[in-house]
Amino acid sequence: MYNLKDNFIILFFGFLLPGKRVEDLIDAFKSIKSEIPKAKLVIGGGIPDDIKRYRFGLKSEKSYGEMLKKMVKDEGVEKDIIFTGYIHENEVPSCLASSNIAVFPYGGASQSGPISKALASGCSIIATNVGGIPEVIEDGTNGILIPPKNPHALADKLLELYKDKNLRILLGKKAREKAEKDLSWNKIAKQTLSIYNRVI
Repeated sequence: MYNLKDNFIILFFGFLLPGKRVEDLIDAFKSIKSEIPKAKLVIGGGIPDDIKRYRFGLKSEKSYGEMLKKMVKDEGVEKDIIFTGYIHENEVPSCLASSNIAVFPYGGASQSGPISKALASGCSIIATNVGGIPEVIEDGTNGILIPPKNPHALADKLLELYKDKNLRILLGKKAREKAEKDLSWNKIAKQTLSIYNRVI
């Protein structure tokens, strides 16, 4: 991915909106860069053309993305942070397979499609302890949970996972097992049908 084969890749992907708190990830990345010289941060965000007409908040997404790029430039880390734009659904698995850690530093969330995809890929995950995320990420078992809006805590966990490859492998293995057990389409269909039957 982007000729980063020999690098330690930290990935964020999803819509770039202020609630995603990507600035916290950038701050954390900057603070660990000296200890992980080969680290690269890949930020995949945007909205595909075929659904732009149905989305609200496009202006805020554009201005937020521009703010993040300015922040990266001002911090002097633009050579180590890559903005890919929207990552197509078909490309997500290969991006996750090429990454060492997927990070979701949300300020708040009810559900997260990107986290479900990361679980299914077997990538090690760091996410914030907000909304419905603790329902799918069990801290220390299939991922790492941190407080929201806390770049220092995020930096500590990034360093911990960088230094402990065995932990990354274990978290990834448990993440995939979680996805296969609880997030498969068959499981979701059965849960939906059960709820529907109770309602009627």
